[in-house]
Amino acid sequence: MNNAAGTITGTTTSVPGTAIESQQSLVLSLGERRDLSRLQTVVRRDSKAFVRVCLALFEIKERKLYREKFTSFEAYCQAVFGWSRSHAYRLLDAAEVCGKMSPMGDTATPTSERQVRALAGLPSEVVKEAWNRAVEGAQGGLVTESRVKRAIAEVRGSPGAVTQEKLSWQLQIEPLLKEALAVTKRGDRDHLESVVQRISLLLLIGQGSQLKGDVLAEETCQRWTGSP
Repeated sequence: MNNAAGTITGTTTSVPGTAIESQQSLVLSLGERRDLSRLQTVVRRDSKAFVRVCLALFEIKERKLYREKFTSFEAYCQAVFGWSRSHAYRLLDAAEVCGKMSPMGDTATPTSERQVRALAGLPSEVVKEAWNRAVEGAQGGLVTESRVKRAIAEVRGSPGAVTQEKLSWQLQIEPLLKEALAVTKRGDRDHLESVVQRISLLLLIGQGSQLKGDVLAEETCQRWTGSP
């Protein structure tokens, strides 16, 4: 095993720091190899279909289809796609957001990670409503990041959405705290910053923060996400 590159080059019975405990578990089945090839093709060649790319990457990570040659998902993304760890995890966050949206075909789908970055970590109801509002507001044009942020603020300002968020924010804090601890140990500062922003956002929701007016909404969203 080449630890520096994160690749597996010899017979290995265990990989420290992972759930892989036997050589047998490292070997992909024929079906898994076919799936990995298919998913990698989507990521490499279907770059215009942003949602498909994110979901394909998410499946590779969840099923650990990289495990036969790489000891970590981060090493796999760097070697195969040339992506940094922070970029790969932003795409995973985007995959989670896309999974919460209405069935594809009901409305326009995202075309970039930046469009949905502010939606990461929010409840499904808020993601769906905010994205639909942003699409409607764009009137057939480009759905910008700032428009999505304004839509999020508008949704939070409606009594029904705020009530739903208050019911769910406590449940979302605990896994985020665990995630923050894990990425701190990995030394991933970019990913840690993203997680901390989401925790801060949920804490504000728990305090009953309500936004009024487009100007205030924009300023507050910038403070939450750290975007200029």
